[in-house]
Amino acid sequence: MRYDDTLGSYSQKMRVISLLPDPPLSTSLSHLSFNKICPINGGNYTGGKNVPKLEYTFEIRRGLPIYYSADWDKDGLEIYELAKEIIPDLKLLHPDGISRSIEETEHKSYWLYPERPELLSGLNSDLYSERDKNKIKELIAKNHWITEEGNNLKVMIEGSKTQTTIKTNQHQTNK
Repeated sequence: MRYDDTLGSYSQKMRVISLLPDPPLSTSLSHLSFNKICPINGGNYTGGKNVPKLEYTFEIRRGLPIYYSADWDKDGLEIYELAKEIIPDLKLLHPDGISRSIEETEHKSYWLYPERPELLSGLNSDLYSERDKNKIKELIAKNHWITEEGNNLKVMIEGSKTQTTIKTNQHQTNK
């Protein structure tokens, strides 16, 4: 793995590139520490709202599926939406971590419209599965968030693959 900061800096963030010749997938992580805790072949770290660096990942991906992991809070999901504009086939990983109180953890990302969770805090509902929307509504209603590092990356990726298989099978059954 190498660390590449030649693309310019934004909040002192950098891009991490796997040097493995044939990684099975690519991930985009918002926290470098998560990549160190749970390294996945083909992982890229862009960090924070530093999504413009994702424009340079196409040649690195070599057609691999790309998954996105981040904090499940207002800011983290807004960053996912920005990243999705650059990489339309980006797949959001559904969290498996335990939610925590925004207030008790003194977290600084606040949900909008807490009295109306169905508004998804102003997020673009078209970019989320029903399962994701239900989780977002639950987090808003409880005033909670889920840290990226509190998730198991391998479990989230396997879960994403399972959900894709289920959707594909349902689509074929409905034909």
